[in-house]
Amino acid sequence: MSTSNIDFEQQSENVLLQQKKIYDKMDFSKVFADKKETIRHFIESEDLAKEYVFQGRFYCMAHYEIAKILKTKMKGFEENEIVKTLYHTLRHGNFYKIDGINYPYLQKALTLLLDEFEESKYLVCQMDKLMVYLLFEVLNSNDQDYIYKTSYKDYSEIRDFIWKSHSYRDLFNMRKNAGKFIVFLENKLLVERAKKAVLLFSANKFHQNIGPNFYFAACILLLLLSDEKESKETFLQLHKQELAGHLVWVLGTFYKDFQNIEANNDLLLNLYETYSHDLIDEYQEKKYDWENNN
Repeated sequence: MSTSNIDFEQQSENVLLQQKKIYDKMDFSKVFADKKETIRHFIESEDLAKEYVFQGRFYCMAHYEIAKILKTKMKGFEENEIVKTLYHTLRHGNFYKIDGINYPYLQKALTLLLDEFEESKYLVCQMDKLMVYLLFEVLNSNDQDYIYKTSYKDYSEIRDFIWKSHSYRDLFNMRKNAGKFIVFLENKLLVERAKKAVLLFSANKFHQNIGPNFYFAACILLLLLSDEKESKETFLQLHKQELAGHLVWVLGTFYKDFQNIEANNDLLLNLYETYSHDLIDEYQEKKYDWENNN
């Protein structure tokens, strides 16, 4: 390890200790009574946390209060304060519900964060790439113009879709409550992005070792509920990729649960023609048997 790295780690440790001293003895109820003080502490804490690469000491205690403040118009706050607040909440992977008047500040904050987003270093930027793609169709800093092409209405509706998808603890219950996702078919921008996302993110969103990503699963569900021919063709294109066994099994479980739509039956037949029956019908059971025998 170089001297500069050792020096930085020592500096980081010293700053973290100073932060602990400040926030371990803080009267949070008193701070939370003042919105300006809450946001000031949040920004100062997170600026240091990002610079010295550690977990901010204030956010873990204040995230509920910060979320409540962001729902308001944030009257009395300077533009820079609003942008900074959104910048740091985005760093933590949170797209909180915000008032429409502050949506341009969220767009600006996301633009400022794109360089860190590409690297996705833990404690620097924890945004989920699929979530950002669904919301703004952004993969990297080259796509920053797309941020300003998504309206506040679309942002809010897609955010509701993401929130709904993340509310389930397993895929069975998500499929069981499929009717609750039908309303999202009305957002054509979301449907189009879901088609692209299923093909773009299949390799890293359903790997055997990490299990399902519920945003990705919700995209599958949405396209199966759709009666558009293009939605079904997306799955046929997906079948041509070299898919992980776990994803093949998951696709099979979804197709089987939506056989009331004829086109979905055709998808299941094509899946059987493309992949082995063992992967589709027995993969998950064998996986658990393998885990239990170790």
